[in-house]
Amino acid sequence: MLDYLLLGLLQGISEWLPVSSKTVLFLASSFLLGKGFAESYDLALALQAGTIASAILYFRSSWMNALRDKRILTFLVLATLLTGVVGVPLYLFARRALENAINPAIPTLSVAALLAAQALVGHSSKAGSRRVENVKALDSALLGIVQGVSSLPGVSRSGSTVTLLLYLGFTPYDALNLSFMASVPANAGALVSVLLFSGGLLFENSTKFLAAFAVAAVTGYFCIRALMKLAREHGPALTGFMATIALLVGILSLAGA
Repeated sequence: MLDYLLLGLLQGISEWLPVSSKTVLFLASSFLLGKGFAESYDLALALQAGTIASAILYFRSSWMNALRDKRILTFLVLATLLTGVVGVPLYLFARRALENAINPAIPTLSVAALLAAQALVGHSSKAGSRRVENVKALDSALLGIVQGVSSLPGVSRSGSTVTLLLYLGFTPYDALNLSFMASVPANAGALVSVLLFSGGLLFENSTKFLAAFAVAAVTGYFCIRALMKLAREHGPALTGFMATIALLVGILSLAGA
C-alpha cells in the first residue's frame, strides 16, 4: 500500500510542475512495483484521475463561469477535441514504443529554456497582459495540439501548455488558470483511453489505486492553491522558479540517460 501512496503523492505534485508526471510515475512504478513499460505508463495516466478531482474542486467557480461564458467554453471544447485527435494516436504509439526511445531530458530542457526567457521578459516589465476572457479560437487550437503531444512520455502537459500561453501573451496567473482548467477534460480523456486499452489494469488493485487517487487529489489541490497564489503575487518569479525546476529535472534526466 505504501508504494501506491507514494505514487499518488508524486502525481499530485508533479502534474502541476513543468516536468513530465507520466515519466516520474513511470519510473517510480517500474522501480516500486516492478511493472513493465505499458503497465507503468497506463498507471501513470490513470492516476491523473486524482488531479482531475483537484482541478475540479479548486476551479469549481471558474467552471460555473465557463458554462455561462461562450468564449471560454468554446476554448475548452475545441482544445479538448484537438487534444484527443492528436493525443490518442500518440498514446497508442507510446504504449508500444521503448521508453528509452524518448529521452525526457530534451523536452524538459526545452521548456526550461522557454520559461527562463519568459521570466526575463517579465522582470523587464514586458510581460503579457492578456486575461482569460480574451481567449481566441487560435489559442484553443494551439493549446489542444500541444496538449495532445504531451501524451508522449517525457513531455510535460503543464510545462508545455503554460509556456505556450505565456508566449501567446497571457499573464502568468491566467496562463496557469487556462492550462489547469484545460487539464480536466484532457486528463479525463486520458483516463478513458486507459480504461479502454489497458485490459483492466485499474481493477487488479482497486483498493490501492483508490488510496493513491485520494492522495493525488488532496496533494494536487494544495499544489494548485500554492502555485496560483504565487502566480497572482509574484508572476515573473514563479515563471523563473518553474524554469529552474525544469532545468534541474532536465539535467538529471540527461545524466540518467
